[in-house]
Amino acid sequence: MKHTNGIVDFVKDYINNQKVTNSKESYEDWLTRNGIDSSGIYDLDIKNARSDYAKATAGFGALGEGLSSSGLLGSGYSDYINASAYGQLQKARQNALSKYSENERANKSAYSEYVKKLAQESSSLLDKVNRGIIENGITDFDDAYSYAIGAGIDPGTASELAKSASSAVKESIKEEIGRLIINDKLSAKEAKAYALYRGLSEEDAESIYSLASKINDYFTRPDGESYLDYITNNR
Repeated sequence: MKHTNGIVDFVKDYINNQKVTNSKESYEDWLTRNGIDSSGIYDLDIKNARSDYAKATAGFGALGEGLSSSGLLGSGYSDYINASAYGQLQKARQNALSKYSENERANKSAYSEYVKKLAQESSSLLDKVNRGIIENGITDFDDAYSYAIGAGIDPGTASELAKSASSAVKESIKEEIGRLIINDKLSAKEAKAYALYRGLSEEDAESIYSLASKINDYFTRPDGESYLDYITNNR
C-alpha cells in the first residue's frame, strides 16, 4: 500500500535513533554479560610482562648472584642482559596492546551483530503490528494504540505507530469512497454515511460529503469542462 511510506521511515528512524542512541551505556551493559574483558586481559598481560622483565634483569635472583660472584654485575655483559630483558618487555607490551585491540574489535563486531539483530526483531514486530492495524481497518488512534501496546510495543513507539498506521487506513478509505462516488455514482449523503460507517471522523465525513456533492454536480453538467478544472474552480 502506498500510504505505508510514513511507517517505513518511522521504523528506520526508530531503529537508528532508539536502538543505537546512547549505545555506549548499552555497549557497556552488553560487555558485562557477553563481552571479552579486553582491559582486564591487557592489565594482566602487562603485569606479567613486568614481572618477567624484573626476573630477566642482570641483578635478579640466581642470575644476579652468579654475575656478582663473577664480578660481571654492572659490566657490559650485565648491560647486554638488561637490554635484552627490556627488549622482551617492549615486545610483550606490543603483544598485549595488539591483543587488546583485537579483543576490542571482536567485542564491537559482536555488539554490532547484537544491535543488528535487535533492529531486525524490532522492524519485524513494528511491520507486523502496522500490517495488523491496516488490515483490520483501525481508524481510531486510541484503538490502534491499544492494539500496538497489546502486541508488546513500548508506549512512545506505539503512539507514533498508531498515528501513522491509522492515518494510512483513513487515506485508504477516503480513496475507496472516492472511487465509489465516481464509479458507482454514490450520492453525497450515501458517501458521508459510508464514511462514518467505515470509522472516519465527522470532519472527514463532511469533507467527503462536500467532495461527493461536487463530483455529482459535475456529472450532471451539460458543458464540457474537464473534471479537474471543475474541482479546482469550485473548491
